[in-house]
Amino acid sequence: MADLTPVIAYDPDKFYTPEEQAENRIELCRALESGDYHHGKGALKNEDGTMCCLGVSLDLIDPNGWLPVSVDETRHQHRLGAERSRNFTYMDEEERTIYPDFVVLQQVYGIDELFAQRRLADTNDAEDTTSYAPVISLIAGYRSAA
Repeated sequence: MADLTPVIAYDPDKFYTPEEQAENRIELCRALESGDYHHGKGALKNEDGTMCCLGVSLDLIDPNGWLPVSVDETRHQHRLGAERSRNFTYMDEEERTIYPDFVVLQQVYGIDELFAQRRLADTNDAEDTTSYAPVISLIAGYRSAA
């Protein structure tokens, strides 16, 4: 399988300006609206290819970063979560990455950890959420503290 080209160029050593972060958030909203991604819950990427909004944010940066299906054989991990220090990786009780590296989200999108975890992930995974629409509204209205 050929390598896929990232939509957003990621450089771990780069300082992204607030303007670049805002443009990257717009690109994330475009991707969520595009129909190229299918709404998923409970994991960055599920076995059936559906993704939570945070999984899409990683896929735009590194579409080749998905690791083999995890222990329970229903969730994929991404190297921008799994290869990082445990201090930056959020794992569930079975040691699976369920959140991306929040440092990456802050750096590239200007999205802070609390907003990503408490607002985006919770909204994406809410029982009555069946699409990315509520998440797109949150991202579109987000103003980073930086």
